[in-house]
Amino acid sequence: MYKNYFYFIIGLFILTSCGGNSSVTTPTNNTKFELKISPKVGSKSLELGKYFALSSNDSLMVSRLDFYVSNLTFFDTVSNTSGASSLYLFSQKTNDTIVYIDNSKSLKQINKINFLAGLNDFANNANPTSFAFDHPQSSSKSMYWNEWTKYRFIIFEGEIKKKTGEKVTFSYHTGLALKKEIQLSKNIAIIQGTTNQIELNLSLDKIFYPANSSNNLDVFNGENFGHTDPSDLFITSKFLNNFAIAFSF
Repeated sequence: MYKNYFYFIIGLFILTSCGGNSSVTTPTNNTKFELKISPKVGSKSLELGKYFALSSNDSLMVSRLDFYVSNLTFFDTVSNTSGASSLYLFSQKTNDTIVYIDNSKSLKQINKINFLAGLNDFANNANPTSFAFDHPQSSSKSMYWNEWTKYRFIIFEGEIKKKTGEKVTFSYHTGLALKKEIQLSKNIAIIQGTTNQIELNLSLDKIFYPANSSNNLDVFNGENFGHTDPSDLFITSKFLNNFAIAFSF
């Protein structure tokens, strides 16, 4: 089981096992970012196994939401950056907050945040049995495709229910070459030597009904399944594009 926090650490604080969550004593007067990823349906926070109303009069129930976050980088307007190369696994089961400690003290404000929803090629080629139980790439996390000897980057599963009671399950798993760099812009003042709280929303309803309606996922007409097989590559790509633009501040 994961602890309540994932730790992003550079400089004097080094993650064990090259990634994941580990205990660390935070020095006083250190600059810390608490990045909370908040999956929501409309204005309501997600709870697994619970139905939430969609704008289409359908209802959404999510049974699993896990995805990798890697290459997290913060930018300001004068090309200063602060980031970590380690990878992390967000799981709605634990509803974790990503805690990132900045020792460089170069950022006075954040104007852009980048991260990869997925793994780089080196991490994707790793053997899950070689990692400790709590490591995000461990086989205990059920994120590995044995048939392809690669990792799943995003797992999003659940059910859509019509007002009439008709139901259809959905299952979207990205992996292999289907990863997405996510770039978000917002001016956020940084106060050095304190904890800076940043909330990042993930609007799950926009995965199915994005602003560009031509990219809707029509789950009741066959677009409810995408696992990166050649036969459903179009649907998986549509899901991934919608997933990326569903993030906002």
